[in-house]
Amino acid sequence: MVNIRISMNEKYLEQICMDIFYAGQIADAEHKKELFGDQFVPELLIMKKSKVKIEIRERENNHKSPHIHISHSDKFDVSLSLPDFSVLAGSIDSKTKKYIMNVLMPKKNQLMKIWTEVNVNGNPRKAEVLIDALGLKK
Repeated sequence: MVNIRISMNEKYLEQICMDIFYAGQIADAEHKKELFGDQFVPELLIMKKSKVKIEIRERENNHKSPHIHISHSDKFDVSLSLPDFSVLAGSIDSKTKKYIMNVLMPKKNQLMKIWTEVNVNGNPRKAEVLIDALGLKK
């Protein structure tokens, strides 16, 4: 009888986890729709550490120069220029920016190649291979 209860509890917990996961997916999709309307903007995740996400987006109209997007749930959302890591839009606290620059500055050339594959060559599949080679997604 105990094994059945554990099994039922595990299934219940698994269902709760799946419900939370899908609710997060729906919330992300709604947030993107608020930001971009019906225009779909593909994102390529470069790195995720704790709640900080770094990504390159495809076909954006806001900034044409090479850049990355960094977000932390509701705390900040910023676009940084890849050539010099200056802020193009949004804001970010100095501690997080310093950390990100320490991680990404040595990989600047690879990030430029990824941005070019996505936004110039239109090849997000190759960009994904380059992103995996960065070794930042853990």
